Amino acid sequence: MRQPRKKGYGFSLLEMIAVMAITSVLAGVLMPSLIRGIQQSYSKAEAQSMLSLVQSLRQYTLSKKRIPSRAVSDWSVALADNLGQSPAQIAQNGRGYNRALFLDPRFLHSTANQFNGFSQNRGLTAAPFSPRAIFVSDLNNNVLTRQLNAAQFNALWEQSASALYKESKEIKVERINFSSLFHRVLLTNQKTSAAGFITEDGAMGTVQPHSGGIDGAEERYILGTSQLKLFDSTDSSVPFQTTVLVNGSTNFRHILTGTNWNWVNP
Repeated sequence: MRQPRKKGYGFSLLEMIAVMAITSVLAGVLMPSLIRGIQQSYSKAEAQSMLSLVQSLRQYTLSKKRIPSRAVSDWSVALADNLGQSPAQIAQNGRGYNRALFLDPRFLHSTANQFNGFSQNRGLTAAPFSPRAIFVSDLNNNVLTRQLNAAQFNALWEQSASALYKESKEIKVERINFSSLFHRVLLTNQKTSAAGFITEDGAMGTVQPHSGGIDGAEERYILGTSQLKLFDSTDSSVPFQTTVLVNGSTNFRHILTGTNWNWVNP
């Protein structure tokens, strides 16, 4: 006898079309949510990364006593060691687009039109005028490294209508003000010959001698945690008299105590 043909268990064409239609509807509903979730993850991660860059730049400035220039090859290398990452990871965001560092052209002086970084030697003779920097990252495009003029920098800092980059979920803007890192140090000298000072490994600086009934004086603005060495003269071969760790505004006076000249903190 002929055996009855077994019934197949495959999907029919109509069933397959129905499944595909349902899958398409679900994809249309879920895909936008999935894309938004991915974008939000990148946005949150980049916000944290930008804060890390700001903190690292402050730490680098205090430890190395310098502020890198806006050149990517400078600041990315400077921050790489602090963050334990490669310079390429510092220079680019998680989407692979270039970040940029902008420096206020009037960082040191009100009349300046460009600032190319700073390395402390004997400190500054005046407080920095506008010591500000801005990190910018765009999750959809490269941020071009360029020199901004004062108006352009202020617009970016204040996020005014003319800002080159406006903060959003995709564009991150982080500001740094270095003002609190610089401390005023006033050195006065009662002796009729010059005294000396050295900040960290900088060159010998001079505190002018007492003359015409007026103490010699030298005012400097020095980065926090700097080691300041004070000398009886400008001869660096002679041991320093006092060493100070600068962590705030301070002043020292070179005076005669008994038969010896010493630096004292009034």
